Amino acid sequence: MTRPGKAVDNRVSLLGAGASNSSLLPAPSVAEAQGSGGGDDRMRVVQEQVDGVKSVMQQNVNQMVNNMDKTQHLETTTQELADTAKSFHKTAVKARRHFWLQNLKFKAAVGGALLIGLIIILAASGAFNGGGGDDGDGGGGGGGRRLLFGA
Repeated sequence: MTRPGKAVDNRVSLLGAGASNSSLLPAPSVAEAQGSGGGDDRMRVVQEQVDGVKSVMQQNVNQMVNNMDKTQHLETTTQELADTAKSFHKTAVKARRHFWLQNLKFKAAVGGALLIGLIIILAASGAFNGGGGDDGDGGGGGGGRRLLFGA
């Protein structure tokens, strides 16, 4: 039969010093507390366990500090990206307005050119000479010009 302290020692050796829990260890007997027999060994085991836990805690604190640094870096990068996106949006709105106005000007120029062309064609056909009206003489031979699509 194994004694309870030996089972705890086996568990500690299987789990490793950092994974052990000091509550698993039995309380020292009065003889061990007074320094007889295996008190020094017991104290050494407990000190090793404390050192193991201390080492794990230091690693955890270091990891936490690294994570905080990474989080700060991510927050900074996120803010920079947000600022860049805002600037890009403003530039895109300005570009859209610029090209809308440029397109409007182009359409107005084309429309104006077509209107001038239409006026030139109508002037060449005599639409503005005023000779196409009915003067009441019965319509025979008059010398007035007619519109292209007039009756």
